[in-house]
Amino acid sequence: MLSPVRDTRGSIAVEFALILPVFLLLMMGGLELSFVLYTGSSIQNAARSAVRQLALGTLDRDDLKASIDAAIPSWAVDAYTFSISDSDPDDKSKNEITVLLAVDAAQAAPIQFLTPDGLFDFTIKVVMKEEDYI
Repeated sequence: MLSPVRDTRGSIAVEFALILPVFLLLMMGGLELSFVLYTGSSIQNAARSAVRQLALGTLDRDDLKASIDAAIPSWAVDAYTFSISDSDPDDKSKNEITVLLAVDAAQAAPIQFLTPDGLFDFTIKVVMKEEDYI
């Protein structure tokens, strides 16, 4: 004879199996997003610091890459590109130094879980007038 009470053994395991992939996707996505935002913030600070040191003359242009490498996370050291330009290198009083840093968002995190390659990139442009360091 059949019992009117249903057998619920194993229902928690089934519910867990249904929820686990969604939970892991949210956790990994949040982790990757935090890495990408941290790298973007680090690159912005590195560009600002580099252009300030260049504008004051306390950093040589040959040492710029080493200065940027020291300021950004280790996983993004090989992933960024940079350029330096001057508006008027002959006249120090009018010269504006521009540092442009760019990194692909997919390479801005040590794990590439959700960010597809080439979707977007961080491009930071910092311009500062050259000054005499006192």
